Amino acid sequence: GKFIFKPGLFYHQYLRKLNQINSIKSLDKNYLLPELSLKYNINRSKKINLLYNLKVKFPSVLRLSNQYTLTNFNSIYQGNDNLENELYHQLNVYYYKFNMFKNLNYNLSINYIKKEKSLKSTNQINEINYIAKPVILDNADENLSFNGGISKGFNSYKLSLNTNASFSNYLQFVNSNLQRNKSTNYGFGLGVETSFMKFPNIELSYNKSFSNYITKISTSKFENNNLQVHLEHDFFNDFIFNVDYTYNQFKNKNQQAESNNDLLNASLYYQKENSPWSFEITARNLFDTQFKRQNSFSEFLISDTKTFILPRMFLFKLSYKLIANAAFLIFQV
Repeated sequence: GKFIFKPGLFYHQYLRKLNQINSIKSLDKNYLLPELSLKYNINRSKKINLLYNLKVKFPSVLRLSNQYTLTNFNSIYQGNDNLENELYHQLNVYYYKFNMFKNLNYNLSINYIKKEKSLKSTNQINEINYIAKPVILDNADENLSFNGGISKGFNSYKLSLNTNASFSNYLQFVNSNLQRNKSTNYGFGLGVETSFMKFPNIELSYNKSFSNYITKISTSKFENNNLQVHLEHDFFNDFIFNVDYTYNQFKNKNQQAESNNDLLNASLYYQKENSPWSFEITARNLFDTQFKRQNSFSEFLISDTKTFILPRMFLFKLSYKLIANAAFLIFQV
């Protein structure tokens, strides 16, 4: 029918035994986990789904190991064999609509998570170095996220628009101090895609996002812009020409800092119909970009990284197909 209602109640038993150096620990836990599913099929092209459940999640082996692990050049992780499990409520609402005659598609989703028991890390920070150790906290996290999109197709091209937002409220240990922090992220994206038979086809997308991180003593604000362009053209039946361009911009609003980088790659591929031979010329990093700068922030650490990129290069590839769908010989200079 149009309306489907499915309640459920599940019994779970969890058994765990840890055998480490000078330590043997066992765990036996039992849970009754409710679940509720509601589906409303308004018509064949329009649906609303709602799903609620209570979930249990146990930590990985790395988090349970009581040894020290070097996880990065500036971070050490020590597990905790006393960890039990996370327990959280999750609610999902999804709406979908598709109009075949207008070639129009809508989708909307909302996700809410409330953690009664949450796995967090205690972080001992010394300048850029830190040691992290996991603990279980009560009522630590709450997250609400939203995603939506719409796309419209025409004869030879398609337009799309998407948006997203998330709001988080969580506890964090920093140097033995427990504090409640907040973060908000939101953004939108635009896209254009063509599907011509005799002309070059292009895929263009632009995404913009904003991130805010709020503590009792500071507020950090960031902004990102991303542009991607892909062009593909098949001509003379046997040639394929591809161009890929990417532009990234990052802004740190607090420090009035900005970083920009762009990359351009191109290739020309040739294979005559029914021939086992193919040839390809590829040009990478045509702008000869020296490095790519990226900025990010976690719950307690703001990072600014620089990744060096190989200089401009040209490659020639010669391929011979030995057996259909089996193997290739590739020579690259």
